Amino acid sequence: MSKRTPYYAHHRTYAGQPVGNDPTLLAHERETGLNFSDASGLVSLNTHNAALIRHLLQCPFIMLDEIEEFLSTGQVVGLSCSFPIGALSIHMPRQNDYPSRVVSRAALTPRSGRICVPVAQGGGREWRR
Repeated sequence: MSKRTPYYAHHRTYAGQPVGNDPTLLAHERETGLNFSDASGLVSLNTHNAALIRHLLQCPFIMLDEIEEFLSTGQVVGLSCSFPIGALSIHMPRQNDYPSRVVSRAALTPRSGRICVPVAQGGGREWRR
C-alpha cells in the first residue's frame, strides 16, 4: 500500500473497525494483487476491495501485514496479508464472479485437518495441512 497522506492510518493489527470502500478510489482503481514464487511457501495479497477484505479478515490462517484505515470514516479500506500457498486455489467455474468469492466458505469455517496451521520449525515458519 503506497498511500501515505494525512487521510490514512496504517496499522499492523485489526481492532474490529468496520470495512468499507475508499471514497477516493473509483471502482476500477480498487485493485487486488497476488504475488508468490517457487522459493516461498507464502502468497502475498494486497487489496482495496471491501468485500474481499471482509472475507480475508475472517480467515484463521492469514498473517496480517498491514491494514489501511481511512481516518474520516474510521473504515478499513486496504489490506496487505500473507497466507500459505496451499490455501490458494484457482479453478472454474465459480457460482458467481464476485471478488469476495475468491475466499471459499470452507476457508472461513475451520474444520479438523482442513486448515493450514503454523508449525514452529528451526526459527522459520512451516505450514502443515
